[in-house]
Amino acid sequence: MSESLLINVLIGLFTILGVLVGSILEFLRERWKIKNEIVKTFLSPLSYKLETLTFKLKFFRVAPPTEARWRANEIIEEISYIRKILEPNIRNLPRQL
Repeated sequence: MSESLLINVLIGLFTILGVLVGSILEFLRERWKIKNEIVKTFLSPLSYKLETLTFKLKFFRVAPPTEARWRANEIIEEISYIRKILEPNIRNLPRQL
C-alpha cells in the first residue's frame, strides 16, 4: 500500500470516527439527558481530538519531506492523547451511565 493511499484511508477513517462520536454525543445529550461529566471528560475531548487529527493528516499529505517528520510526530502525539482519553473512560463508562 502506498503512503499516499494509506494517508487517504486514515483521513477517511478519522473523519468517519469524528462524525460518529459527534453524532453519539448529540444523541446522548438530546435523548438521554446524559450527565455533563461524561460529555466533558470523554466525548467532547475525543470528538475534538479526532477532528484535530484529521486536519493534521490532511496537512501531512501535502507537507514537504523536510516537514513530514515533524508532522508525523504531531500525529503520533494526537493518537497517544486520544488513547489516554479512551482508556480510563471506556472502563468507567458503564458506571457513569
